[in-house]
Amino acid sequence: MLFLKFIVYFTIQHCFKEAQAKPKTEFSFEIKSLCCDVSTDLVKRNYCHVQNLSKNKYVLNFFIELHRQLPLSTDIALMLDVRPINGQKSVKFINVKLKLCDALGNLKFNPILKSILQELFRRSNFPLSCPLKANILYNVSNMVIDDAIIPSYAPTLDYNFTMAFFEQKTELGKIVAKGSLKRERK
Repeated sequence: MLFLKFIVYFTIQHCFKEAQAKPKTEFSFEIKSLCCDVSTDLVKRNYCHVQNLSKNKYVLNFFIELHRQLPLSTDIALMLDVRPINGQKSVKFINVKLKLCDALGNLKFNPILKSILQELFRRSNFPLSCPLKANILYNVSNMVIDDAIIPSYAPTLDYNFTMAFFEQKTELGKIVAKGSLKRERK
């Protein structure tokens, strides 16, 4: 598991370092859909919405309220599948499963995700540690997502990003974002 964390850390660090170090290549970044599915009575209410502000720039709004405290043993799975345009087959680029409480507790120490997390926590009331309590409306309001997160060497592709939550192998719910990245011809 430690080796897997190292690989994910190295890959993400390399991608973000490349994205910041080189001038951007012209491309269009698109979020085609965002879906929040709930598979349990644990969730009292939820909502997610993404809106296109301008080319390569979106705003995300999300909220969730729980009937009871989220179990401390809840797992989070992060999956990123990509399919190159003209490609026949999707490739699992990231497929990681972690304890949610461990992930929340260590986010603030992750230099790779620092800029994304600063925006997330500036725009939300999500805690940086467990527990996620009942009867509190947790929200992300007007979080901007733009092409700054895309490495300059990224190819033209379709993507599917899934964040799923599990309690003892039973899915509680998931957030799925689908979109594309297209290089523009000059």
